[in-house]
Amino acid sequence: ELAKETIEKFKPEINNEELYAIKNIKILFYLNNWNELNIYSTSFLKKDTKKNQYYNDILNISSNILLFEEDIESLNSYVKSRLKLFQNKRMESIEILNSIDQLGNTEIKSKIKYDLSRLYLKQEEYQKAINILNTIDTESAYIESAYLLKAEIYDYLLNNKSEAVDFYLYILEEFPHSIHHEAIRLRLRELTS
Repeated sequence: ELAKETIEKFKPEINNEELYAIKNIKILFYLNNWNELNIYSTSFLKKDTKKNQYYNDILNISSNILLFEEDIESLNSYVKSRLKLFQNKRMESIEILNSIDQLGNTEIKSKIKYDLSRLYLKQEEYQKAINILNTIDTESAYIESAYLLKAEIYDYLLNNKSEAVDFYLYILEEFPHSIHHEAIRLRLRELTS
């Protein structure tokens, strides 16, 4: 609440309306104020602000709300984990994510697992990250990202180029319309030359 009061107090000094809106949206997200957040984020996204450096952040917040819309309690926990991450308290964020990992919704489970794997990467626990990625449901929207992340872990962090090539090739074969297709092809060319 203090953050919201502070931004309101300094609103006249913030010359950029978009910056104010973005800060306000993030504060509302961390405060779990879903009704007001929906109003602000919908209004913001309707504007032609795709060139704004924070546009994707707001889109990400909105997509998280949509993903969890049937389970507000889990959304509140998820947001709490994001706040802990923002505060650079990774282990606390991991604990919170682990506490909500037992949900029935496949997409939520997969999102949480993907986020957990990225946190373990930051902790330099590469094998733990890979093990979590291996448990993401193959029918999930996060599966392509999981395979790509595994390929990059093997490629750049574990220096296991053979395993990385296998994952890159698998992605090209299984996800022929991937937005990562060209980047993967270029990386494969580098690895094989």
